This record gives sequence, structure tokens and C-alpha cells, in this order.
Amino acid sequence: MPTGNVHNVKGFGLGLSYVKTIMDAHQGYVRLSSRENQGSRFDLFFPFNAS
Repeated sequence: MPTGNVHNVKGFGLGLSYVKTIMDAHQGYVRLSSRENQGSRFDLFFPFNAS
């Protein structure tokens, strides 16, 4: 994934770690797609059980 200059970033960088913990607990997964100069997209997939 290409990297560039990042300015004015606030936070601790823990967001994706929390997402992974939640997705693992629900047996789901995350798909990432990124385009240079356009941003990134995160798709979250949760299993669906029809009961």
C-alpha cells in the first residue's frame, strides 16, 4: 500500500485493532481496498445464520 505524507492525524492508532477484536469475536472479517489520492474503504463482513 503506498504511503504519503500525513498531517494533523489525531488519535492512538488503535481503531483497527478494536475492529479486528470485534470481528474475530463474531467470526467475521475485514476487507480493505485503497486507491492512491482517493482514500481507503473498509468493508466489514459478519456471518449470517438464518435461524
